[in-house]
Amino acid sequence: METPFSKVIDHSSLLLNCTQSSLQEMRLTVLIAATVSVLIAFVSAHGHGGGHSSGGGGHHSGGHSYSGGHHHSYHASYFGTSSSSSYSSSSGSSGGGGLLSWLFPGLFGNSYSSYGNYYSPYNYGMPSIVGIDLGTTFSCVATIGPSGEPEAIANFDGANTTPSVVAYSDDGIFVGKTAVRLRASPKNVIYDSKRFIGRQYNDISVQNDMKLWPFVVINDRGKPIVKLNQNGVEKRLAAEEVSAEVLKTMKEVAEKYLNEEVTKAVITVPANFDQRQRHATMGAAKLAGIEVIRLVNEPTAAAIAYGLHNQGTNNVLVYDLGGGTFDVSIVTCEGDKRLHIIATSGHKHLGGQDLDKIIMDYALKNFSNFPKHNAKMMKRLLEMCTEAKIALSSHEITTILVDDTSSDDDWELKLTRNKFEGLCGSILRGTLDIVDEALRQARMTKSDIDIVVFD
Repeated sequence: METPFSKVIDHSSLLLNCTQSSLQEMRLTVLIAATVSVLIAFVSAHGHGGGHSSGGGGHHSGGHSYSGGHHHSYHASYFGTSSSSSYSSSSGSSGGGGLLSWLFPGLFGNSYSSYGNYYSPYNYGMPSIVGIDLGTTFSCVATIGPSGEPEAIANFDGANTTPSVVAYSDDGIFVGKTAVRLRASPKNVIYDSKRFIGRQYNDISVQNDMKLWPFVVINDRGKPIVKLNQNGVEKRLAAEEVSAEVLKTMKEVAEKYLNEEVTKAVITVPANFDQRQRHATMGAAKLAGIEVIRLVNEPTAAAIAYGLHNQGTNNVLVYDLGGGTFDVSIVTCEGDKRLHIIATSGHKHLGGQDLDKIIMDYALKNFSNFPKHNAKMMKRLLEMCTEAKIALSSHEITTILVDDTSSDDDWELKLTRNKFEGLCGSILRGTLDIVDEALRQARMTKSDIDIVVFD
């Protein structure tokens, strides 16, 4: 996963290969990052515990793109080490070594290899704090296992990631794969809540997204509010309320796995989230019955997850192509477990969802008489295109097959990996322009980057 930056620049096909990785596999990287963030949460919980935010958002430059220089310092310190950053703790440790090394042997040095020598909630009966990645398209939850290693917690379907989709049907509220597959009105299946959480109705990004959403969003005193009907009753939901349902599911998944109540979590957020979006995310967690111990910027969590802050002085570029957004962050690791986010750049509307839609447009051009005005059929086609994209991670060719259960019609299309690269290649190569912007913000060149992390 760590790649010399020159290889990325000189061989842009590497970006294509990376992006073709299974969507679930890509989200697991952030899952591990969220897990490592749990370690920070323990430091905060047993230290001064002050503050929730790990840094401010980027400077918006208009439209969908953003960029901005950041100079936030983070210190994944041991107990007893003083620091001015929000991650440090001033409490004393017992037995030497440090809390983080006990929690995660081998990551921070001074590790204890024998079972039971490290600090763990399993050993001391501490209430469990989980790490949650609340993603645009998928969400996941993780914890620290009895061996001190990070553990991805499988959901009720046995998968490590859960679609960030909420369906409001007459039979109740459903989240995840069940919501995706539920035969409910498209107006009652809500997704992309992360795209409008903490935003204003008149924001350009919200207005553009509304053109693509099948559900209804109205203006309620400046806030974008989802309007739907459930059991004949009109409901109006803020993005926080929709995200809260996803967080409730993550909480339930963790509670079943840990066999105890979970009330505290560390949640990762995009580096460009502003204070309003961060506050709204914390509001969603509160509605879900979760106390946010810390909001951690995703690039910071990714750097910590790979232990890069403990590998000497390095300039790290985090390339994060998620389900709905694309972020590039440049982080300097000073070697004394200190991290400095010195630049961020990105695109607010570029991710796996956009690749799905490119595939769908290609399919529609090849499908004759496809019912484009049938919302359910279009939803089904989009699902098949997403599955095709994921299948191309491990296969050279796949088939997009859509059948209409109300008739004998069906549509079939072969899609090769080479064709996929041809369709999406220009967009993915265009992400290098955003990489260049981050380098300009950091006043660096590609030769200054030591490590690239694909998140």
